[in-house]
Amino acid sequence: MRPCFMVRRGPWKYLYIHRSPPRLFHMERDPGEWDNLAGRPETAPIERELHEVVTSGFDLDFIERDLWARLPQKQLVNRAMSLSGTSWDYRVDTDPAKQYVRS
Repeated sequence: MRPCFMVRRGPWKYLYIHRSPPRLFHMERDPGEWDNLAGRPETAPIERELHEVVTSGFDLDFIERDLWARLPQKQLVNRAMSLSGTSWDYRVDTDPAKQYVRS
């Protein structure tokens, strides 16, 4: 588990996963994200700019440590939710019998 950030500016999409090589795509020319343009001299300026946007203001090493430290809590909550049928997603109950109180 590592921090993962994505930023989109104009046609550019930059994906950064902490401790992994970055990914840079030109979405108009490559909507399927097949051609990673990161590390190329011709895209270095936009890569530097987007990297700064993604990583400035974050302590990525702290975030990574915190993710691992809280993993047991997340596993416990996920297990409890699966046993109770609870979901993180809010779903509106559309059954009229459950929506209204009859007196």
